[in-house]
Amino acid sequence: MSTHDSAGGESLTGNTSASAPGDTGRPANPPSAKSPTGPEDVGPRADKRSERLVATCFGVSSLAAIAFLVVFWALPKTDVAYTPLLGVCLAVSLFGVGVGAILWAKKIMPDEEAVQERHPMYSTPEDAAKTAAVFAEGTEKTGVARRRLLRYSFLGAMGTLALPIVPIISDLGVHPRGNARQLKTSPWKKGDRLTTEEGAPVRIGDLEYGGILTVFPNGNTSPSNSLAPTVLIRLRAGENQPRPGRETWEVDGHVAYSAICTHAGCPAKLYEQQTHHMLCPCHQSTFLVTEHCRPIFGPAARPLPQLPLALDNEGFFVAGAAYQEPLGPSFWERS
Repeated sequence: MSTHDSAGGESLTGNTSASAPGDTGRPANPPSAKSPTGPEDVGPRADKRSERLVATCFGVSSLAAIAFLVVFWALPKTDVAYTPLLGVCLAVSLFGVGVGAILWAKKIMPDEEAVQERHPMYSTPEDAAKTAAVFAEGTEKTGVARRRLLRYSFLGAMGTLALPIVPIISDLGVHPRGNARQLKTSPWKKGDRLTTEEGAPVRIGDLEYGGILTVFPNGNTSPSNSLAPTVLIRLRAGENQPRPGRETWEVDGHVAYSAICTHAGCPAKLYEQQTHHMLCPCHQSTFLVTEHCRPIFGPAARPLPQLPLALDNEGFFVAGAAYQEPLGPSFWERS
């Protein structure tokens, strides 16, 4: 339906809707721009609380690193809790630094959104100047310059985090040149009882045929005696083919050889009963036990040294004599 205005003759159609009151013509739900947020939005008290929280994380990291050193030097390495405690201390130290850095970025540094347009893949002098300005601005936003508590706690955490590296490096082993005498001196001597790692002496009959046992002189398992580990193996009658002059070095089929590989000093203690092969897992050097542990495969150039065996009055295995040849890697002989 249409109506005519008598004054101007203009027509208004019925399907023309009038604007609703208060309608401004803009979208009903305009997108809201996200304003930068930061410590200024939550107040100075919350800001200080966040700063103390970050500093606490760094402090925990420092204490854990110091605890690592205490456990390393104070707790016996044979203690069942030694290795787990070292792992926990190191993990807490790393975790403290990581959590502190995340909280620093989340709670202290400002949060803002930015859109970067694509740009040519080269840097003009103006870009270099802008980059330097961005770095300077970023450094200012971290608060390192004005927040002494954060600065000193962070530096302390990073400094103490490096402390566990020192004992770890010192415990990697002895240096061939600086400790040549220690490397070439065997801890075994005539009459030393063959004992297990727990200190129990080994009696004849304790091993079955094809059995193998790592033994030490008189229970001396100190890490300083790096040449002490020796493997005791029981062979069947007639299987052992000794070198000339060593026919009396075995006792009822039992033979003993150094557990230190003559190639690089790794533990050569993987014994295969059927083939009588002794394998070093580091570089696959293989020794034939029934033929005086001569090398048959791999980079090792000389046999594993043999320890003469004997029995004492109580039937326990003892060293019939000290090792008659150098122990350990061959390169030690040239150091």
